[in-house]
Amino acid sequence: KNTLLFDILKNNYFIIVIFFIINLLIYKGHYILIILDLLYLIYIFITHKKLGIVIIILNIILFLNLFTRDIKYKKSYKEEIEELLKVKKINKLDKSYQVYFKYRSTTIIAYMDTPLKLGSFYYIKGTTTIGDTSHFENGFNYREYLKNKNIQGILEIDSCEYKKNGISIYLLNDLINKYIEKKLETKSKGMVKALTIGDKFDFDDSLYDSIGKIGISHLFVISGLHVNMISSLILFILNKIKLKEKYKNIISIFILFLYYVICGYLISVLRVIVSYILKIVNKVYNYDFSNKDIIAINIILVLLINPYQAFQYSFLLSYTISTSIILCNKILESKGILKNIKTGLKISILSILVTIPIIIKINPTINLLSIVYNIIYIPFVSYIMLPFSFIVIVFPITENIYNLLYILFSNVTTYLSNIRIFNISLSFPSISLVIVYYFILFKNITFLELKKINYKYLCLFVILIAFWNNSAFFNINNDVYFLDLPKGESTFISKSFNRENILIDTGENGYDDIITFLKYKGIKRIDKIFISHSDSDHNGMLDEIINEFKVKTIYINPYDDVTRNIARNKNTKY
Repeated sequence: KNTLLFDILKNNYFIIVIFFIINLLIYKGHYILIILDLLYLIYIFITHKKLGIVIIILNIILFLNLFTRDIKYKKSYKEEIEELLKVKKINKLDKSYQVYFKYRSTTIIAYMDTPLKLGSFYYIKGTTTIGDTSHFENGFNYREYLKNKNIQGILEIDSCEYKKNGISIYLLNDLINKYIEKKLETKSKGMVKALTIGDKFDFDDSLYDSIGKIGISHLFVISGLHVNMISSLILFILNKIKLKEKYKNIISIFILFLYYVICGYLISVLRVIVSYILKIVNKVYNYDFSNKDIIAINIILVLLINPYQAFQYSFLLSYTISTSIILCNKILESKGILKNIKTGLKISILSILVTIPIIIKINPTINLLSIVYNIIYIPFVSYIMLPFSFIVIVFPITENIYNLLYILFSNVTTYLSNIRIFNISLSFPSISLVIVYYFILFKNITFLELKKINYKYLCLFVILIAFWNNSAFFNINNDVYFLDLPKGESTFISKSFNRENILIDTGENGYDDIITFLKYKGIKRIDKIFISHSDSDHNGMLDEIINEFKVKTIYINPYDDVTRNIARNKNTKY
């Protein structure tokens, strides 16, 4: 506390975070930010030279970590392996098992019909591949996804022979998973797992899709609410037995870390635990850190340990929402009888606004009604479903009552997800659009903190969203895209300024890559769809495309009764 470094960093931790973010974006290929990075660094050196030196040192540590991880990651597409591997983790899927093997200094995954024994060693013969890149512009890049999770690739097993027992760091997570599997029988156990230990592999796929469509997915990410509930219960018990403060802190931190292990080392849990520890340290040693300092130190520590966390959506969403709530604390304050509802509404609106550029990269459709849905769902999930989920684990006899609530939740959510009138689709944003978006949003929030409305920036925000929502009208090129879909293929032709959009074939049913591609391009209307013939890998997604876009005319051959029936059922001209 009495060192020069402490004085340099106090109230300046956020500047380090900003440098980390800019440099990580540059590392990912956004080289346009190099100029911004240099200008900002020059400004820091002019105003505070010693802070600039600290920033450079920390960024060097960050990049050394990145380069070290990159060196470990092999670039070859295929590699024959024949060696002893340890089972690190197992996820139970619908009809198979996702098995994580410890492979040298990284991890590889395999998909198997039968489970292996967690922690045990097997002699494996097989081939590793590094995963596919995206099949279309801005599409899901499986290779990058694996790399960001420190997974070397996918293992195709030729032979697998058990050798000896061992232990895994995921043992507690596996034991709790198996306990829930054994004790609970209804479909609601998927929600119990998701809410208590963050395991979504048993969650009903159609329900989880509906949850995403109405914009409440964040309620099923283990967060501060979970940790606060557990820590409050721990402190309540410890206060009853009248332990000293330092012992209470040690015990509560130990139990929270235990929960972190049980949850399978989720980043969202780590964020809250690190903040919890920093608050205790702040109080005990009287460091006088602000909440802004604490969240910034939290981000710095996590990224210095594993910089690839910054490229994972769980990290981005978790830290973006929590940081914005801290920074906008003055705006979120409410008074009066309905202050909790008002605060909940403000947090809901703020969370949606600050995460739009991130959410769009996951799902290009935004449901404007999610603001209203969150006001209803946040108290229901937070104060009824979440505590009840922990109760069901301890007292499985209450499962039938829990299941009734689950059925109610499922039916209402599915019904609401089919209301699409307030859905808007935004195209995939460029880095320059994201920077402009956050700058205008920041200016509007700044004026709201002063209890003012600046109509100039408010109008700019509306204009930006309108431009973003209608980006296809600003495309000056005539484009032709040949799409390599997971099953089947498709060709998309668009004329400049959105004059005409033509689609030839749609790919196989169940693979929505074609819909994601069209939305990323800002397409709202398709003038002509040509279906070459009735095989499902050519017309499989036609039904969904008609649901998602305004389709004017479908062209078919005279013998294609299947496509003709789809067009008739959808009242579409053919």
